[in-house]
Amino acid sequence: MRRFHSFLCYLMLFSAIVLAPGRVSAFVPYGDVNWSTDVNIDDVVRLIDDILTGQTSIADDVDGNLQVNIIDVTTLIDYLLGGELVFDLYNPPVPDSALVITVNGVSFAMMLVKGGSFYPHYSPYVPSTLNDFYMGMTEVTFELWDAVMESRPASALHYEAKPNQPVDCPTWLDCKEFIAKLNELTGLEFHMPTPDQWEYAAMGGELTHGYLYAGSDDIDEVAWYSGNRPAIFDWYYKRGGYAHTMPVGMKNPNELGLYDMSGNLWEWTESSAPGWGEYYEPYNPEETNHWYAHLRGGSNREAANNSSIKAMKQTSRPNTSGSDFGFRLALQASSLNR
Repeated sequence: MRRFHSFLCYLMLFSAIVLAPGRVSAFVPYGDVNWSTDVNIDDVVRLIDDILTGQTSIADDVDGNLQVNIIDVTTLIDYLLGGELVFDLYNPPVPDSALVITVNGVSFAMMLVKGGSFYPHYSPYVPSTLNDFYMGMTEVTFELWDAVMESRPASALHYEAKPNQPVDCPTWLDCKEFIAKLNELTGLEFHMPTPDQWEYAAMGGELTHGYLYAGSDDIDEVAWYSGNRPAIFDWYYKRGGYAHTMPVGMKNPNELGLYDMSGNLWEWTESSAPGWGEYYEPYNPEETNHWYAHLRGGSNREAANNSSIKAMKQTSRPNTSGSDFGFRLALQASSLNR
């Protein structure tokens, strides 16, 4: 009760300071609680009412810690008092062994995957042999996307995402455009992983323990899926009706230090052909009947069985997207020596 009284005093002080005619702040992520496109005292009132009545929604998670409580209220008030909204963003630790690349001031990590032979699930009797390559430690985030691209995927404009959320809704062609621009900026030769590279990396490469999911037989340790997604993220956005995605790297990594290869978002892979290996087929819009690509790993909207290392979707439409589609980067180790 004492804490609530202190909060009321804080709210009265806030009102005395900022409740002036014409006070309107710009839209900020998760601060526009009442979806008015402005952030003001009405959002504070709505947030308090949501908490007291137990009717919290995704917009109420102001500080981005996957919970809605009094801290979200004080964070919103601090923003209105000071004009700056500071998020408690979590970023997974980057090991010294990672290849760290910076583009336009944004750094991202790639983990080395030592090559080897394995039996992919689609061909249990014919091994696939891969050379050394690097795989993105996390899915591509909005922070990295914004550093490379001038605009976001058309389907991802339904909300203001936080920097450490994975890019959702890209089509396969969106991913290819992003990678082409990234390669121009870095002088490197990134690509989406082939299905064999993706599966080999997800299972842990030469360090594999043979887990069902990427890093564990216990899905709750390594993946966001329909069975453990926080309750507030079961709400849909009013603008577009899309489900929320988790910030990257909040679960445990797999044997290679790769995060979220099970769950969170389905991940695009390069276009495919029999005997995938490290081969990927250029997209030819005039021959779509010979082209197809896979999405791997499941998402936070899928059941556990769809988040296993072997789980996949197949499509012959490179311009299709989904609110639970994303991707990560791959890079041939040999390309660094050129």
